[in-house]
Amino acid sequence: MIPEIFEDLCGVAPGAIVASVGGGGLVCGIAEGLDKVGWSQVPIVAVETKGADSFRASINANKQVTLPTITSIAAALAVRKVCTKILELYKTRPIFSVVLSDKLAVDACVRFSEDQRALVEPACGASLAAVYGARTTEMRKHGRLPADKPIVVIVCGGSAASIKQLEEWQEAVQRNGCPSPERDHTGID
Repeated sequence: MIPEIFEDLCGVAPGAIVASVGGGGLVCGIAEGLDKVGWSQVPIVAVETKGADSFRASINANKQVTLPTITSIAAALAVRKVCTKILELYKTRPIFSVVLSDKLAVDACVRFSEDQRALVEPACGASLAAVYGARTTEMRKHGRLPADKPIVVIVCGGSAASIKQLEEWQEAVQRNGCPSPERDHTGID
């Protein structure tokens, strides 16, 4: 995937790669690909939803943590424990952890379906929410990401998505009282 991005960007490094984190394998693969094309210092923005945030919990504990349960609707992120490799990478390269609500992830799924006419699951919606919302803008403002380079979002995870399922996810986040975007208190680490 990274070699294709390298080719598409004519070898010019992006400001960041944004991807969702479940068990950590995708982020580890992205890091390996970045190394292969000479982009080791390109930041990776690793996005999770609250209730499936085993990466953030492990960062906070400074060790691998197993979540007692998964409460997020982002089923593809429903991994109670991340791999140790992602924790090793976090200590040696620019990886930023972002945790967002299910509501923001689902809202991003809806917006993406309107913008691109393609359906994605909330796991992917989490990454899209980081870009549609203010998270990457905040990171640029605070110097964590370069302001003058494109941000690449890894958009994957649509096999379980349908219009009916998207409506059910919207109903679920409303029923569960997820915070609105204005009150979403999770952030960037």
